[in-house]
Amino acid sequence: MFRAGNYFVVFSMVVAWTLLGGLRPAEAEMVQLMPKTNHSALTMSTDDSFGFLVKPRSPLEVDMVGPGNLTLTVRLNSKKKASAYRSKLIVRRGRKLVWNEKLKLFRSRVGNYKEEASLFPSMPKVIKLKVPEGLHKYKILIVGSRRVKMTVRFEYESSADQTLAQGGDDLALVPLVPLSSPDVKPVDPLGDDIALVPLTPPKPDKPVVAPKPDKPVVAPKPDKPVVAPKPDIQPDKPVVAVVKKPIEDDGSKVITTTVEQPPVVESSSAWSGPYVSVGLKFGQISPMQNIGSTTYTGALDLRYILPVLDGHLSVGAEVGFHQYKFTMSTRSLETKLTVLPIALQLYYNIPVGFLELFLGVGGDMYYTMAETVNTNDPDSPLDGSSLVFGGHVAGGLEVPMGPGNLLLEVRGGFSQGDLDAISKVNVSGLSTTVGYRFIF
Repeated sequence: MFRAGNYFVVFSMVVAWTLLGGLRPAEAEMVQLMPKTNHSALTMSTDDSFGFLVKPRSPLEVDMVGPGNLTLTVRLNSKKKASAYRSKLIVRRGRKLVWNEKLKLFRSRVGNYKEEASLFPSMPKVIKLKVPEGLHKYKILIVGSRRVKMTVRFEYESSADQTLAQGGDDLALVPLVPLSSPDVKPVDPLGDDIALVPLTPPKPDKPVVAPKPDKPVVAPKPDKPVVAPKPDIQPDKPVVAVVKKPIEDDGSKVITTTVEQPPVVESSSAWSGPYVSVGLKFGQISPMQNIGSTTYTGALDLRYILPVLDGHLSVGAEVGFHQYKFTMSTRSLETKLTVLPIALQLYYNIPVGFLELFLGVGGDMYYTMAETVNTNDPDSPLDGSSLVFGGHVAGGLEVPMGPGNLLLEVRGGFSQGDLDAISKVNVSGLSTTVGYRFIF
């Protein structure tokens, strides 16, 4: 009995092990994901890998069912040929933030996009995420300069059923019936893409009930014939249709079909970057005439980037401040000259690697306030103001940093006007300033 009991225990363990082995979860497999939002697909010329183009303020959304492993391959892109591109990547699952990173990716030295060769891609960055169990909506977006865009490629490995992510049980893939088939009914005149396709005839054990006599059936008017559309399907490309849930109607069923189209790649060459920038500049200015010595200066700069020449041209306005002090020994006069320059200017940027050189010209109006004191009679100062007109040329460089650019500018100006104590004065000068420009 003891030996027989041992055999029974061993036999039970073998049976249990076999049953548990049959209950193993299904092996994970690669699942193809498609975004729910309208984003173009770009293909790399080097390895034919593709990614969906994501622009700032235009997030990409995609649904998936977990559990699974999601791999994102990200590239930053720009029409400016810089050594590196910067932006911030944000990934949300529903309302939860699952990834937030400031990216700095160096420009790829080989390859470009087949659909948009003017867009320079960066080296790829791979990000791996764990997707928990259940249906989830992921949102992927970039934050930063609108000159920098992103392409993202999905690779999702999961053993979960993705039916819910694809739209539910009411969606299925069926082949279209050729329109020349004798079984196809006329097209419904209310829609070009709706066709009546007969399905399996009703079973004999479910008799068709005739309509009640008090509800007469109205026949369609004979003077409005319905013409079926001509087939426009290429024989060498199978067409797949998305079929909604059938609707029963007197023994027949109506199927609504919609032919799926591949992603449309935007080919617009218009400037899609930022349009406005605000800059603050501080530095020193030296007069070009003997009306004082080197002093400090500052300016507030507002620019509008024109949507031409790929964003290289911009116009703007500037308001500044500087002050000169000088003495006229022949007349024993001391003058303090406060200058408020107001400029309208035009700039042209030249990208050189990770830098941007710029050249600018402008017209200036100087509002001057002079306070003159006679050293022999200091209690009787003489005040006055006037407008002086002139112009300037400028040059410098900008370095992308954070949400804007760090800048250095050298400017030379010329003006000529009359003050109360002196005539034909050049109230401008040669200035060197540094600052920061915020780009929106």
